[in-house]
Formats: sequence, C-alpha cells, structure tokens
Amino acid sequence: MAGSGSRLRSAAVIVSSLCLTLVQLPWLAALYLFPSLRPVPAWTYRQALSRSLIRSLLDFLVAIESKPPLDLKPGKDKDRFILVPPASPRLYRDILLSDPEIKPATIGGLWFPKPVQGAAPGPSTGRRRRRRHVFLYFHGGAYVLGSVRSIDVKQTSELYLRHAPAGSAVFCPEYRLAHQAGGRCPAAFQDALTAYAHLVFTLGIPPRDIVLTGDSAGGHLALALLRYLNAHQADIPEPGGVLLWSPWPNMELTVEEGARRPAMGLDIVPENMITWAYREFLPAPHANISRSNPYMSPNLLAVPTRVPIWVQWGASELLSEDIEKLVRVQREGGLQGARLGVCEVPHAPHCIVAMAGMLGWTAEAEEAVGGAMRFLDEK
Repeated sequence: MAGSGSRLRSAAVIVSSLCLTLVQLPWLAALYLFPSLRPVPAWTYRQALSRSLIRSLLDFLVAIESKPPLDLKPGKDKDRFILVPPASPRLYRDILLSDPEIKPATIGGLWFPKPVQGAAPGPSTGRRRRRRHVFLYFHGGAYVLGSVRSIDVKQTSELYLRHAPAGSAVFCPEYRLAHQAGGRCPAAFQDALTAYAHLVFTLGIPPRDIVLTGDSAGGHLALALLRYLNAHQADIPEPGGVLLWSPWPNMELTVEEGARRPAMGLDIVPENMITWAYREFLPAPHANISRSNPYMSPNLLAVPTRVPIWVQWGASELLSEDIEKLVRVQREGGLQGARLGVCEVPHAPHCIVAMAGMLGWTAEAEEAVGGAMRFLDEK
C-alpha cells in the first residue's frame, strides 16, 4: 500500500507540473516580450524564457526525485567509454576513508573526442607552442542529478576543445551520485581520485598537463580533489590547473537562507534541490565530517597551492556571494605568487558555461572559456 501511495503521489506531481508548465509557457512567452517584465531586464527574450523552462524542468526532476541507475555499459559510446578500477589502496586516506561503509569502486568515464593512449603529447606545434591539456571534467547536478552522457557534458567538452590547444582531450568520470548504492559522501571524492590516478599512473599523463574542471557540484568536487592532492603530494602530484564554473562553495548555506536571497527568484536552482542534495549527499553522522569542514565548504579555508585556479560565476546566481567569498579567501590565504583568475558575468544565472546553448548564453560562455584557456597559457 505504501508503494502504491508513493506512485500515486509521483503521478500527481508529474501531472500538476506538466499542467503548470503548459499554462505558464504561453503567458511567459507574451510577458517576456517586454524587457521590463523579464526577471532581469538586461536578459534577452530567449535568455528569460529559457531560464523559466530550465527552472520548471529542474523543479519537476527534483519533485519526483529522479534517480536513474548507474550505467557502466559503453552503449553507443563504444570505446570512448571506459571502466576504471580503484587505484592503489595507499592513495585513499583521511576524508576518503571517513565512512567505512563507503569504499572505492570501479567507475566509468567518457572521453572526448577520443581516448588518450599512453602519455599525452608535449606542446602543440606552431609559433606559440601551447601545451596540450587533458581536462578531467566533473559534471554538475548537486550530486543527485547528471551523467557524462548528458547533452550539457557533450557541449561543454566541445566548448573546451574549441578553445584548447590542438590535440587536447576531455575525460569525464561517471562518479557515483549520492542516491546510488554506496554513493553518499565521500563516494564522489573517492571516484574523483580514482579518475585522476588513472590519468597519472595508468596512462602516464604528466600531472602538469591535467586540468581539473567542473561546474556547480562538479566544481565543488574539483576543489575537493585539489585540496586532497595538495595534502598528499608525496603520494600523487598536483595538476597543472583548475577551472571552476559556478562552483558550489558553501554547504553551510541553509535552505532557509537561500530562499531569502533575491537571486532565488532569478536563478535556475530550486530551493528543494538543495534540500534533496543535503539529504542524500552529506556524510553520515558516524563519518564525523561537518558542513564546516573545508572539503564540504571550501570558501572557509584556502587551499595552500601554487596550482593556477580560474573561477567563473554569474552576478545573478544564488551562489554569487558564496563564490565571491571563495575567491577572497583563496586570494588572501593561498600561497604568495599563486595565480587566481576570476570572471564574473554580469546578470548571468548559474552554470552558463555548462548550459550555454540551453540558457541562451553562448557568446558569454565562449568568451569565458576562451579567457580561461588564455589564463592556462600564461606562465
């Protein structure tokens, strides 16, 4: 009976969400013809309408708590999708072993445009001799949504490769989502290290050629991996750079505080998505990892690294003040001489790089990624 009631509630949510969207769409399509009636008057018509559609889609996915199973079969991706077993047990320490119930596992990963075989080549040809990169890209989704097979991962990877030196590649790990078996924190942290160790030790890619990157929760994961590598350099070297797009830097942010921020009415992130993410992702009590731990809230403590870090965010996103604090803390508390690049896009919502085409921010995303690649080229 309980299962039947749950299915009925899910069906009711689906029907009501679809009906609400169908009612709202023509009304918003007419309303947004007038710039002054858009959520942000500076937005284009397409940006305003796309934001509302994406927000409705996320509201729907969160309301039904969409939980697709972990798929580790290559499918149509064939040899671009690979399986990566756990690395040497000696590499998993500290926070990665904070919960004895969560253990390193075999993960999947998708290459763009094709798998790298062995050590990555050196600098590309040409007068500038730009060093080729292997991007280790973590998708977003608040640790509860997303997949390496999604359209936004494909488009983001293609965006990187358009601006990166010729011969660069992108590797996207299919890390465990929090609602999947054994997926609660620190599972994603373990999977991130597994992927990085595969690039360094199995493929022999020089760490200086690897760039950690991610959007939203993926940015949070990239920062967590950087912090871990920085603390364990005797076991595994740090990467050559980090690119963060609208990173999630503050898990001390409460749902109530987020709901009070003016950007909640402008951004694509629903407040109940934060509720769901916390419930599924936050470490179990016996792990003794609080939200104030810098692995969970990286804007509380800088990573003492010389690895160049690039951070992009939108001025109209829910997390803007948290990201600004992240930048300030890293700038003030990082090592002297460390490079930190910033790119705040005026009026932009969350994740315009990962969702550039869907949100209508293609030009801004191209400019931001181009700036990030120039930042990596600097000495």
